Amino acid sequence: MEGDPVRLITATAVGLALLTTTACSSAPQPAAPPTPTDSVSATSAAPPEDTAPETATETASPPTDALPELPDEAKEQTEAGAEAFVLHYVEIINFTGMSPQEGLLEELATDTCSSCGNYEDTVVYSAQDGQALRARMWRVSDSNALLLEAGASAIVRASIDQAAQPVYDGSGDVVSELNAESASLAFSLVWDQGWLIDEIQVEA
Repeated sequence: MEGDPVRLITATAVGLALLTTTACSSAPQPAAPPTPTDSVSATSAAPPEDTAPETATETASPPTDALPELPDEAKEQTEAGAEAFVLHYVEIINFTGMSPQEGLLEELATDTCSSCGNYEDTVVYSAQDGQALRARMWRVSDSNALLLEAGASAIVRASIDQAAQPVYDGSGDVVSELNAESASLAFSLVWDQGWLIDEIQVEA
């Protein structure tokens, strides 16, 4: 929905809002990040009715999960390492959805990753506006990796299910609703003394 006050994680860089919300307040809207001209537009298919993501369970207070640490496997210049790095990136997305903190996603991506910048901008907005989720947003149901250019880059494809749940403000009031969505994402990675996300695209 265009003009929603909260867009915790979006894929506007590839012409698709993967995560959409139903607004419950008239709070000022954050400016939409620019869409790069070289990205591929795609439309995600709705999940089958019998496999739709479950609604996240509401909790009485914000979660206190610790910041996920980068696993040792994600530091390896291998297909398994690239896949583990993307799964870690998703965990940081989940963490910043519940505990918005600037700088956590930025250190896992290149400066030129426009879709990553969209995600980072929405985390900044959520932190400044005191809005957060109370349950993990994304679940990876399947993933696979392919090394390219003798290990200098990689592509990791991941099937993502998003749980429907409320978005809360600092007072504990519901300000919007996150919708259930499913999509297949392609993560482009580059190796620079470690893996970095270089772009994220939604596949048809």
